[in-house]
Amino acid sequence: MKVHDWENTYKNKGVVQKEILPTVEQSVQIMLHNKCKRVLDLGCGTGRHTLFLAQNNFEVYGTDISQTAIDITRQRALQLNFDINLRQSDLRELNFEDDFFDAVLCVWTTGHGLKEDIKKSVHEMYRVLKPNGLLFVDFMSTEDANYGRGAALEESTFLHDFLDHSDVPHHYSSYDELQDFLKDFKEKKISPITYDDPKYRSVIKAFWVQAIK
Repeated sequence: MKVHDWENTYKNKGVVQKEILPTVEQSVQIMLHNKCKRVLDLGCGTGRHTLFLAQNNFEVYGTDISQTAIDITRQRALQLNFDINLRQSDLRELNFEDDFFDAVLCVWTTGHGLKEDIKKSVHEMYRVLKPNGLLFVDFMSTEDANYGRGAALEESTFLHDFLDHSDVPHHYSSYDELQDFLKDFKEKKISPITYDDPKYRSVIKAFWVQAIK
């Protein structure tokens, strides 16, 4: 199976997805209330939420699988005089030590992969969080309109030839599956959520998760 060339995506498009999601704004308020200090923006892309976290005075780390995305985020951070630790990393194998972060934020990222990829990513989120650390993450829902469309790779995972990243597996989760993915967390709240997707003139149906290690 081909792996999508995220490098060329960011080289061709530059900064993408500039708007701050309401879920992230709410998450930052929870982080501040809980006196979180060291925060990871996992799958940071070109830094829309990484910079927002820095604006709120966290010790911010950002990772993405694309080095080009990291380079763009680093340049944006320098222009704003933000000191952010940025590094290229795969969600399934993060290059951070155990129990390192007070909070992990991961949005619009986890659905890209097979079911086993998602499980590995959640395991890594758990591993790098400190005890009592906070997780904020979303997952695509089986209620989404694109569920079942395109070529099926495995249960609840499809290739969508109508998207510009048509070679990326898209995995959709149910509430029960997420309960299993997150079983190691001592507390978790899983809530249905919708996102507007103006690019494709559609609505994304997902789950929003808040969890405590």
